Amino acid sequence: MKKRLSKVVSLCLAAALTAGLAGCSSSSSSGTGNQTVTNGTETGATAVEGDSNAAPQDISMQLVFWGAEAPTEKAELIKELESKLNVNLTFNYVLAANAAEKTTTTISGGDNMPDVLCIINDIMRSQIVQDAGEAGMFWDLTDYLDDYPNLKENIEPFKNSMTYGGQIIGIPRRTLARAGGMLLREDWLENLNLEEPKTLDDFYNVFHAFTYDDPDGNGVDDTTGLALFGGAYVRPLMIAAGIHYDWYVDEETGEVRNFCTDENFQTYLDFMKKLYDEGLVSQDFAAMNAVQGREVFNTQKAGAYTANYGNISGGDAYQALYDTNPDAKITCITDVIQPDGTHACETSVGFYGMYVIPKSSVETEEELRGILSFFDGLCSDECVDIEMKGVEGVHYKYNDKNEFEWIDKSKFDAESKGISSFNVAPLIELTMSLNGFYNASTYYDFQTKEGVVDYMPVNSWFAVNSDDAAVDTVVKQAATNYVMGEASAEDVSAAVKEWLNGGGQSHADDWTEQYSKLAK
Repeated sequence: MKKRLSKVVSLCLAAALTAGLAGCSSSSSSGTGNQTVTNGTETGATAVEGDSNAAPQDISMQLVFWGAEAPTEKAELIKELESKLNVNLTFNYVLAANAAEKTTTTISGGDNMPDVLCIINDIMRSQIVQDAGEAGMFWDLTDYLDDYPNLKENIEPFKNSMTYGGQIIGIPRRTLARAGGMLLREDWLENLNLEEPKTLDDFYNVFHAFTYDDPDGNGVDDTTGLALFGGAYVRPLMIAAGIHYDWYVDEETGEVRNFCTDENFQTYLDFMKKLYDEGLVSQDFAAMNAVQGREVFNTQKAGAYTANYGNISGGDAYQALYDTNPDAKITCITDVIQPDGTHACETSVGFYGMYVIPKSSVETEEELRGILSFFDGLCSDECVDIEMKGVEGVHYKYNDKNEFEWIDKSKFDAESKGISSFNVAPLIELTMSLNGFYNASTYYDFQTKEGVVDYMPVNSWFAVNSDDAAVDTVVKQAATNYVMGEASAEDVSAAVKEWLNGGGQSHADDWTEQYSKLAK
């Protein structure tokens, strides 16, 4: 059985943490359609590096926006970055709920592509993206990265995930490498005199109380424990049950495995079925997406929602909740205790999406180098400070103890809106280390604490393999049906075997072979 990650895993994580982690929100966005922002910088603006007398390079980007509504005007701090990096950015924002479909359509069309295209994790390993990458639709960055050291440092831990047909085609949209996976109404815990849950029993008790003990004090039976959506997989609960939530290395055998083959997978599903049968989670979760789940949370109909704690660092994902109830408080689950008493935390692959540069729109090496210079500049200390904190004396200050403090966090949020959509540099972890948002230092201290088992998926170590898409079909559907009482444990077992025979085993064997070479 897998317990702790191997030395090569620890080394990969150390590299990721050294390179830094960028701000993101793993929850999807509401609404449909796209929004374009076109106002740019003045000609001749000064770049961090390069010829300050040159006209700014025009760069068009199709980006994904996480939040209630994409910006209709370019944020002030983005204009400042444009000026420093001597570029004129044009954004076509795709709301996250539509990102996979829109990106697929864009790639299928081939023509009229942006200079930079964001492809989110949901479809990075899809067949259409894999085929496009291997066919040479996007620039191969392999031989250019040595000229852009800031950018190279941020790509290095994830370069295998960015490799298609032997070519590095992607620049990772950096996220937290360690990310708690459940937001919780802290004020509801206080109202009911409950402690933050850590074990499966704790989660059950909290969800039961949130459902049946009137946590909002309105005297109406109108709340539930968890705003579950999309399927039966909830990462903190899976870890609390003693299983992984993605691909991992079994240290005893050296094999790369998927959580659905773990002997405790069915035990976890039994727990989820209990929650469902007792009405402690959203009863229509199978038909709900992340946007709808968040709406249940924001409208105070549920006390928990699965999303990483970067979500509460800024932006407007939960503004609807605060508009309705200014006294609402959100905390995040970080410390999860497994059945054997082990403390563990959820860890993401360290990126959510990648930026590719289509050859059809960026036709010359000169244009390509201009785009790489822009991304490299975003990783410079000066630009990272702007992206992370804004302007000293306007948005933040350091007090007489040299501690970071916000002067006007709401001003920063408004003036930086959209930056995380094209970010490639370390933001949220740095903000956490500064205690730059609510409870950030608490999260940071725990998730970097020695001895905490780090449930890091190994996906980012290996070249892509699209066989894993099967996990999100046959096994996920069987698991959902079981929780809803529409399938048996035997049906789940049969689905796992079907997945193994239909590509899952070949995927595991492929990555096990790659791992054996990494471990040498």
